[in-house]
Amino acid sequence: KLGSSYGHLDPKKKGRTMCELFGAYGWKLGVRDMKYILDHLVVRGINHLVPHAFSMREYPDFDCPPHFYARGHNPQFKHFAHLMHYANRLCHIFNGGRHIAPVAVLYHGESEWTGDYLKMQKPARALTENQIDFDFVSLDMLNNLESYNGKLENNHLIINGEEFKCLVIPYCQYITKELAAFIKNADGLEIIFVDGKPEGISNVVDKQEVSELLKAIETCKVVSISELASDLRDNGIYDIKLMNAFKDLTYYHYVKENHIYMFQNESAHETFSGDIELSSGEVVLVYNGLENKFEKLAVRKENGKSIICLELKPYESCVLFVSDQTLGGEYEKYRPYSLKLNECEETRDISKDWNYSMVKNIEYPNFGDVHHLKELVPISKEHPAFTGIVKYEKEFELEEVPKQGILTFEYIYEAVELWINDEYVGMKVCPPYVYDLANYLRKGTNTIRVEVATTLDRDRFNHPEPPFIVWHDPINPTGMFGKITLSYS
Repeated sequence: KLGSSYGHLDPKKKGRTMCELFGAYGWKLGVRDMKYILDHLVVRGINHLVPHAFSMREYPDFDCPPHFYARGHNPQFKHFAHLMHYANRLCHIFNGGRHIAPVAVLYHGESEWTGDYLKMQKPARALTENQIDFDFVSLDMLNNLESYNGKLENNHLIINGEEFKCLVIPYCQYITKELAAFIKNADGLEIIFVDGKPEGISNVVDKQEVSELLKAIETCKVVSISELASDLRDNGIYDIKLMNAFKDLTYYHYVKENHIYMFQNESAHETFSGDIELSSGEVVLVYNGLENKFEKLAVRKENGKSIICLELKPYESCVLFVSDQTLGGEYEKYRPYSLKLNECEETRDISKDWNYSMVKNIEYPNFGDVHHLKELVPISKEHPAFTGIVKYEKEFELEEVPKQGILTFEYIYEAVELWINDEYVGMKVCPPYVYDLANYLRKGTNTIRVEVATTLDRDRFNHPEPPFIVWHDPINPTGMFGKITLSYS
């Protein structure tokens, strides 16, 4: 967030912030968690990504895995390519525009050297968990606004085109005379000290001068960190609002030809489902970047605000394009899978009786012997050191061609491709593992083929490792297991 703030506010950066991602997590890191990390960065303003790493050494290279190709050994290399296409789409969307945030948070590094202070990441977390976006601003920017295309105007702090409705200053025992001078001259700008006002000036010795400088902060508001978000919202200092609190929903607001929002559900377990208030918008399109599809989202108006209903399961994210004018093109009405499932009249459990076979990635598609599973269990239970592709196959009967069908997998570790009646349906690199089968099912016998790609984590059992490598993290299971349901009508 420090980096993206500087990318937004320094004219020389042209809105660009670069960050490396994925490096040194170990072979356990697969596309499932890569998607989460990637979204976590983009939703905080990173728009140039450098994946770590490709290695030309022979596999296994013990230096800072994962290595994406791994000399042909990585079962998820094609899934990684799918994820990188998604990354390119997001980076394209969030370049060349302007970030919207209602709050500036002071990076008070000078004060951290001179006395007690509240870490700036604490108000940052309070704001993030309440969907109030911000940029960090430094004292250098405030003291030299002209160099950053900045000014104070209409009770707003404007820096390089971004307009902040208030300046939040985390508690610090001492501030500098430069900050005190800025506060004195910032007449009309809402300035909030979090958890208390300073008691002195760090770079002034004369008591009389200190007393004069401290007068500048007398009219500033003090708000406890626990009340910060609610106080800002009560005073209209917010951009979006959830009807029901959900601390793990993060967002990013960007403006190009239209208003663009990105939302990410950062919870590992809870689904976000609820209404979100946007400041404006007559037409909203939701963009699924992984599948590269647009769908229309219903909008209702209340007190001049636009209200949308959004559902995001754990790991899920989406991008919204919002406009006050009709957007060209035909888009089907967006319906979350949960609503489609509610419309299905029948549900069939197809978790039992699967045939499976396995292959190392470097030998794909030459699968080995076929085995039978009466009950689905993790492949790692029978083959703890296996890494590669696991193919599952079975048949099921349908009396009629259904109007719609939804196939839901409970647990997959971790990247999956699906074929129905030998037609390719698609790839999923992270939860939720849900497929729309409306165009693939037929009357009579239907075949289903599922290919699950593991990480290279368990292959460590097959290779002696240097004595300085010590692993303490738990190992994920492999394959697909749990409940698999086909819902249709």
